[in-house]
Amino acid sequence: MNLFYAGLILYCLIVSFLPWWGMGMAAFVFGVFQPGDKKRDLQLAFSAAIAHAALAFYKDGRNLGLISKRMSGLFGLPQPELIFLVMAVLAFVTVWLGLRAGKIPEAIRKSPPDRTEH
Repeated sequence: MNLFYAGLILYCLIVSFLPWWGMGMAAFVFGVFQPGDKKRDLQLAFSAAIAHAALAFYKDGRNLGLISKRMSGLFGLPQPELIFLVMAVLAFVTVWLGLRAGKIPEAIRKSPPDRTEH
């Protein structure tokens, strides 16, 4: 299965049941246990952004668009629909940073010890 689709399913479940910071925590854990490169991280972050924006659109539709109208006024957006783009960007950045932070322990383990004596 393509990592994009797996991430889409995973983040749909996470966004449905956890608060927004659950995406960052899941991304950190996934980054620790998933060896990979930046391309795989971009796929996961993009799938999380789509999942977050799609579920926000669905939940906003259940409220007849009241949330998007209020939030777009708060951000000063000209169209209420642009709030979903803002939410997608925020989800992308949250997951991207979580994945990259999860790679830090692996990078520390791979770095050679400092053998210089002063």
